[in-house]
Amino acid sequence: MKIKVNHNSAPEKIAEKIPSGIMKIIDNVGNTEVTVSDILYDLKGTRLNFSFKASYDEHCVSVKGKMDILRNCVIMNINLPMVALLFVKSDEIKKVITKKLIEFIQNEEAV
Repeated sequence: MKIKVNHNSAPEKIAEKIPSGIMKIIDNVGNTEVTVSDILYDLKGTRLNFSFKASYDEHCVSVKGKMDILRNCVIMNINLPMVALLFVKSDEIKKVITKKLIEFIQNEEAV
């Protein structure tokens, strides 16, 4: 799943806020019964590689992705296991993560 959001900030400014903001972006992907845990990330410059576990009832899936913070946009690629789509629709996930990513970027631009 690919998500692209435009911004007006220096990529480095957004990148420095990622460690405190990644949980806000991926937590609770549109379903209050989905729990995100075991978030790992590796930020090198303006490229973020991340992974986390998403749990729903007794089911747990591992999710991996990357975020590239470019000069005028942020591109997030998320690899969702097919089984995750049994519990939450991909359109819903994309909509919620896009909204949270926009909010995160706008909050960083306001600082």
